[in-house]
Amino acid sequence: METTVEKKSKVRDYRQEVTDKVVSLIEQGKFDQWVKPWVTYGRPRNLSTGRVYLGGANQLILGMRMIEESWSYPLFATFLQIKQAGGMVKSEETGTPIMFYGKGVIEDEETGAEKEIRISKFYSVFNISQTDLNPLDYLQVIQHDDHLKSSEVRSFFEAMPFQLEHGGDRACYNPISDVVTMPEKEQFPKLEDYYRVLGHEFTHATGHQDRLKRDLSGKFGSQSYAFEELIAELGSLMLSVHTGLEPKLNHGAAYINSWLSILKKDTQAIFRASYEANRASEYLTELAKA
Repeated sequence: METTVEKKSKVRDYRQEVTDKVVSLIEQGKFDQWVKPWVTYGRPRNLSTGRVYLGGANQLILGMRMIEESWSYPLFATFLQIKQAGGMVKSEETGTPIMFYGKGVIEDEETGAEKEIRISKFYSVFNISQTDLNPLDYLQVIQHDDHLKSSEVRSFFEAMPFQLEHGGDRACYNPISDVVTMPEKEQFPKLEDYYRVLGHEFTHATGHQDRLKRDLSGKFGSQSYAFEELIAELGSLMLSVHTGLEPKLNHGAAYINSWLSILKKDTQAIFRASYEANRASEYLTELAKA
């Protein structure tokens, strides 16, 4: 049985490995590629339950592994689930470790009262390409509503209840006035560039204190500002896939260097940013359905 020290060391090593991969992608100019495997079949899902892997940085981790291995289908499962489905993992294949996040209840040693705690644990999943299962038998699992039709993209963004103003040549969100400002659509090379940037700014808007309550007080050049920009960029990439836009980064070298600075100092940063970006993306998706 692992000791507490061993478990903490394992978590640190895992975070460092994931962070190193993200940093490498950013430095190679390929940070937007981790969502590109989703364009055809959507986000990574469990082949048994059909559920999307939402916790922490799980989508990012599975997306990066799909790029590394050139896997086509975003279908994953544990060794046991594959066995229960009548399949086997191919010899010498290695799983992808991801994190399960949940809640548990323990008894307070002093008062005896029960209290709720957050729990997390590792488990490995295998892509369907690593098994003898036929992906074509599981296409119903990935016939989902992750993608909008091109005709629905405009409706998606127009359904957002945020105050949107147009003018000038700068896209931004003001958390004090709670207003998103965008240049006119005609100022963008392509209409999809406009919507991609709008997705970035709407991700910022989800952080307002009346919504998801993120720290939006950072000034340009600060660590907190750079961290929020990383959240918004991750959120924009996720929204691009959902809305059928080509996933591309919205910012240049200055922003990218600020992200690298954060990630190299804090191996937990990419996990927190991915978690918040996913919350924002899900929040916006639910707003569009309302």
